[in-house]
Amino acid sequence: MRFLQSLLEPAALLGWLLLVLLVVLWRGRRVVWPRRLTTGLVLLFWLLASPLGANALLAPLERQALDAAQACQKGRGAELEWGILLAGGASDGARSEEDYAHLQQASFRRLMGASHWVKADPGRRLLVSGGAGSVPEAVLMGRLLRDLGVPREALLLESQTRTTSTGAAAVASLLELRQVKHALLFTSASHLPRAQRNLASVGIETCAMPVDFQHVAPIWPGHLVPQLSALAKSTAALHEYLGLLLRSG
Repeated sequence: MRFLQSLLEPAALLGWLLLVLLVVLWRGRRVVWPRRLTTGLVLLFWLLASPLGANALLAPLERQALDAAQACQKGRGAELEWGILLAGGASDGARSEEDYAHLQQASFRRLMGASHWVKADPGRRLLVSGGAGSVPEAVLMGRLLRDLGVPREALLLESQTRTTSTGAAAVASLLELRQVKHALLFTSASHLPRAQRNLASVGIETCAMPVDFQHVAPIWPGHLVPQLSALAKSTAALHEYLGLLLRSG
């Protein structure tokens, strides 16, 4: 599944389409449609690499997360004693749990939101899930949380899984052992709709606590200029849409 998703990311799609175009140009110089395809590819890449296009893709995901968070505040969110913190990535350079500088930005942002919540009440517990990296994300995040003052007994680490779907199943198993069916969910706003759907499919109802909002209002004309950061946002957003599509299929 991860390999399929990597093939459908913007950069990969652009590479495949350009390869097809190159073959066509070499094999049929009189063919007219490559010119149109080239124009379409350039426009598509420009859109995906521009802040305007990236933010347009992110907006529906983050709006859904915000709506879910508001519903949580009106519901039983304040009563829940368990939280789920989903890791947001880490590099492979870490050698020990103290090397939490290798956590990616999304992991730091998710962690900071969860740390404030769990420290506010000694009865609260936080399950940290994530197994990517040379040292699993959950291990790195657990150590950072302890260094920020979260008691060791307040943390439960799930460090074996690397995807949202497999992580949901592992989280469900750990919570079921503790007779927990409802929990707060800390993750990036754009990731929250898919994460909630995956957890619901294994019997865990979550109350949304989205962090790491990436959408920004358009700034003209700067938002028409392609940027690597915008392409990264588009890639992440399309990854979420694809995950939602595959889950609903």
